[in-house]
Amino acid sequence: MLVAFKFNSGVGSFMMQVFRQCLRGMIYSLLLLSVCPCVGFASQTQDEAILSQGRILSLDGVTSLSLKEARDLVGFEGETLLLNDLSSLSPEVAKVLATFRGDLSLNGLTTLSVETARALSVFEYYLAMDGLTALSTDVVQALASLSGSLSLGGLKAFGVEHAKFFASFGGYLSLGGLQNLSLEVAQVFSSFPGELSFGGLTSMSSEVARTMSSFEGHLWLDGLTSLSADAAKALAVQDRILSLNGLQDLNADVAKALSTAPGELSLNGLTSLSADSARALALFRGGGLRLSGLTSLSVDTARALSSFAVDGMFLGGLSSLSSEAAQALSAFKGYLTMNGLDSLSTDAAKAFSSFKGIWLELDGLTSLKLEAAQALSLFKGQELSLSGLTSLSKEVAQALSSFRGNFLTLKGVVSLDADTAKALAAFKGEELSLEGLTSLSADARRAFSAYKGFINWELD
Repeated sequence: MLVAFKFNSGVGSFMMQVFRQCLRGMIYSLLLLSVCPCVGFASQTQDEAILSQGRILSLDGVTSLSLKEARDLVGFEGETLLLNDLSSLSPEVAKVLATFRGDLSLNGLTTLSVETARALSVFEYYLAMDGLTALSTDVVQALASLSGSLSLGGLKAFGVEHAKFFASFGGYLSLGGLQNLSLEVAQVFSSFPGELSFGGLTSMSSEVARTMSSFEGHLWLDGLTSLSADAAKALAVQDRILSLNGLQDLNADVAKALSTAPGELSLNGLTSLSADSARALALFRGGGLRLSGLTSLSVDTARALSSFAVDGMFLGGLSSLSSEAAQALSAFKGYLTMNGLDSLSTDAAKAFSSFKGIWLELDGLTSLKLEAAQALSLFKGQELSLSGLTSLSKEVAQALSSFRGNFLTLKGVVSLDADTAKALAAFKGEELSLEGLTSLSADARRAFSAYKGFINWELD
């Protein structure tokens, strides 16, 4: 359940008073309006768009925070606390906030004292302070002792001395504001023990890439819009996540260089991929390939992708798929995700009946014809996921129940009648996932009692 609280800055103090009274001794994820109708929910804005999953408490209208208020807030049992309108933070309040057991966003801070930085240094989760544009050496040294992860996206410069302080920092460090990475700083970061994100870099020289080749952690370079084959080859030597989601074009030479990467490769910025580049990339043997920016696939490109010997391939951006391209992809032997498809022709479904992989995920489908369901049920892998379906007919349920894999995932279905439940209960696999069910009649529950595996749902 997601509960977002929005406070207007003009009444922040009063609203915090109400907030404390409402939540004292209660679980924060309960609907607040049922207890304190005086607290209103503001309409969703762009600032709240990130509140898309998990339990997140948004207090982005609060401009000041007392010590007592901070003590109440750290009792929040959710995952993320947003305090992005705080422009200042005392060491005493920071010390309390550092005990919060979840991610903390303080992007409104524009200055940070050494004392406050030291108070925050014991924080163990993800800390975002992207409003800071400059930091003293003492502040950087204090922040480098954090046990968790850190985002300093407002910094435009990060010197060698600053980088050296992070020599033993084992978490995720995001420096999204850097537009240039000097060779000297790259040399320091090449032995960095954690994970790095340089989202502001739009280019990287081959020399800097070679210097960073010894860095073993996950590396996000999603701002790069171009990359030479030499730089790509240097970056592709470590077994890690290498994210290059800013690349919008991939020629065959760069594709061939990246194909040597032994870890996971993310190229979600590509909106098209030629057959030649796909064939060059086909040598890739890493853990997973993400190409979720592609909106369509030619048959030749699909055929090249199907030869990839990777664990998984993510094609979440595809909005349509011809039966010929589906037939070509059916030769792929890993797990295949295509959650952008909201419909699937019967011919394409028949093509996937011979899919050679272990996992087929089509969670974008909102409807499924009986003939398509019958065809997909012939897929001989381990998991079939159709979590975009919100309802099932008895006939479609009967078809899907004949799937011979171990996992049938239908998380989007919200209700089932007794006959449809009986049809699904005939599934012979190990697990039936129905987490989206909001209610179930007594007759439907009795029908499911015949199922021999595990039913994953959230019903009482």
